[in-house]
Amino acid sequence: VLCQRLTTHVLVCGVGSAVATNSDKLRDLGTPGKTLTFAVQVCVDGAIQELKQNMCASRTLAALRALHELGLNCEEDDSIAAVVALVADAEPSIRQASVNALGRIVAKGSEIAITVAACIEDSDEHVRVSAVNALALLAEQGDQNVLSVVNDLLRHRNPEVRSSALSAMEEVSEPGSDDGISAAGECLEDSDRRVRDAAERALAKVAGRGNDYAVFMVSARLEHSSCDVRCSAVNALARVAALRDERAINLLCIRLQDTDARVREDAISALAELSGGRGNQGVLTQVKACLTNRLPDARCAALDALTLLAEEGDGETVAVVVGLLGDNEASVRRTALSALCQLARPGDQCAVSALLALLVQHSDPEACTAALQALAKLGPEDVNVLEVVVARGHDEDERVRFAALSTLIKIAPKGDTGAIAVAAACLEDHDAHVQGAALGVLETLVVQQGDFPLEAV
Repeated sequence: VLCQRLTTHVLVCGVGSAVATNSDKLRDLGTPGKTLTFAVQVCVDGAIQELKQNMCASRTLAALRALHELGLNCEEDDSIAAVVALVADAEPSIRQASVNALGRIVAKGSEIAITVAACIEDSDEHVRVSAVNALALLAEQGDQNVLSVVNDLLRHRNPEVRSSALSAMEEVSEPGSDDGISAAGECLEDSDRRVRDAAERALAKVAGRGNDYAVFMVSARLEHSSCDVRCSAVNALARVAALRDERAINLLCIRLQDTDARVREDAISALAELSGGRGNQGVLTQVKACLTNRLPDARCAALDALTLLAEEGDGETVAVVVGLLGDNEASVRRTALSALCQLARPGDQCAVSALLALLVQHSDPEACTAALQALAKLGPEDVNVLEVVVARGHDEDERVRFAALSTLIKIAPKGDTGAIAVAAACLEDHDAHVQGAALGVLETLVVQQGDFPLEAV
């Protein structure tokens, strides 16, 4: 057994009463079948001594890791200098280990933080991450010298460096710092998604919620020509505006009319985040106003937003959604059906009546299918409901027939002759999915042989 001295100044090894004084070779102490136990005691001075001896890379790395694990402040300048010299090493693992070590052995507020800040520009991702973490330990909040280095790196050609610089700024900037908010706000326009995401996080931490300047910086980018920038601005607004902020909610409602689907989707999520919970009437009023927008996509986005903002069973909202079932655009009708299914409670007469009217008056297969699926949740065991659903079991479109049969399984009472009859007829359907649904109806509703002539199957 070979034992490397690595960072040890004192090595105590023993088997029974035997104590080793030579830390290089332990084989003489061990015997087959016996357990060799030993303890290694490491001190800062010993680790620094290893670094000064310019040993091989593995020993240098072990010494740096030992310093990091010890986490004890080192007051000697020449000792710290030995670690600082290694941040420029050719080996990335040694550069990372030296940065990690500096974060633990150097006192907070030291000028060494500037050296560590420069490591954010390193070509290795692990070194950059370690530099950000070390800065959080080393730099005082608001340290202008460190922030100057970090701000310069926000314009670096490498987007990964720019992203790391934002993470560092997030750690070093004082809470509410206008300079930090301004710098992060400008980075929302970066061409790289990673940088914009880092800017969102930095804004959220530096500004906090309700910071007027942060809201201003973000709002200025909501009309940007790039849809990617608009998305980032919407997401950032959700993180810096105060909950239930009417101005921010109004800005997000405007984004429901955006020409880009991703921006609309992000605006929906942002509205849900800022509303402070379901049932906020102020938010609901602003969103409902978008339901009359001339753009079908905006009406669809407003309907999707209502599913996240309104409480289930909200009669006023259900009535508003029902009104969109007659929209001229098929996409709006389908979105309204989906919203109605999520917002109305089972047995809601306003919703059920509207669904039945749609099934009687419309022939659009997609709308009819969605209406039948909604009735499966909302429709009670009502004669009128059953009649309409049974009638759709004979529809010329196989999707509608399948949806009708699937709905009958959930709402028809056992032994219902109308449901059983349409299911029996569908056993000979040319569509296999319809045949399977028909069998499901029969298995569910037939309770005795008299309900259905089994020899006809």
